[in-house]
Amino acid sequence: MNDTTAPARRKPWPVILLALLFIGPLAAAWIVYYAVPDWRPSGQANYGELIDPPISLPDLVLAGPDGEPLGDAPLRQRWTLIYVDDSGCGESCRQTLFDTYQVRYLLHRDLDRVRRILLYTGAPPDPALVAEQHPDLLVADANAADAPALIGALPGPAAAGDAVYLVDPLGNLMMRYPATGSWQDMHKDLKKLLKLSRIG
Repeated sequence: MNDTTAPARRKPWPVILLALLFIGPLAAAWIVYYAVPDWRPSGQANYGELIDPPISLPDLVLAGPDGEPLGDAPLRQRWTLIYVDDSGCGESCRQTLFDTYQVRYLLHRDLDRVRRILLYTGAPPDPALVAEQHPDLLVADANAADAPALIGALPGPAAAGDAVYLVDPLGNLMMRYPATGSWQDMHKDLKKLLKLSRIG
């Protein structure tokens, strides 16, 4: 009589564990992606609000508090950050100016490719503040020369001082940032644009 013993059956647990190791992460990723939309990557490459399509601004003449023009084509040839203030440059305006100063200053060798413009709709800012802390700042009267046309072209609550706008060297209004937002995010956007752009 041939006495043979049947081979012992292998326990299925190792196979199940291996399957869980491979399938588990895929299942978890699928659940997170489709069941929790907030976890999806947005694909957004910028932090500011993109103005789409960009608003093409004409050649505008801006005048300072003394009524004199602020150079030729102040919205051309450089990247321009525009802020509108109606408070005589109170605390929130001063903070925004400081933020945009940091954005520009930390561009280092590219800082000359960026200019800043303050449009005031009420009282002008303190000249001493501008001279001592913001010597690069162009201060323009929002009620003089072509400034009203520029104010009218800015989307959003521009007159309330709620936003900083970015204009490219060709005069296209491209982006809008909340004035109380992160200046670091604005800096990241501008640094990337300057790296990619051959204009300005």
